[in-house]
Amino acid sequence: MRESDARSLSISAGDLTRPTLDPDDAVSAFGSYSEVAQLLTATDLAERWQIEKATVYAHTRAGSIPAVRIGRLYRYRLDAIEQYERNGGGRSDE
Repeated sequence: MRESDARSLSISAGDLTRPTLDPDDAVSAFGSYSEVAQLLTATDLAERWQIEKATVYAHTRAGSIPAVRIGRLYRYRLDAIEQYERNGGGRSDE
């Protein structure tokens, strides 16, 4: 590589800084903190229902618990779980 090419590839320290994200800016897109979906883990849900985490996963795989899949992970929207509980454990298609 020529010296002139190496100079054109140099990166200054200013190029490596990341902009900071203010949580209030992120939430402003949704209107308020209450409108941002809270996600529970299988452990959170198992503790809430006082059951084993394996049972939560078994019901999730069977499709009886509303879940969101993020890659290999399952997460449970708090609002969907509360609706599920209000329906007595049955899914609602409303």
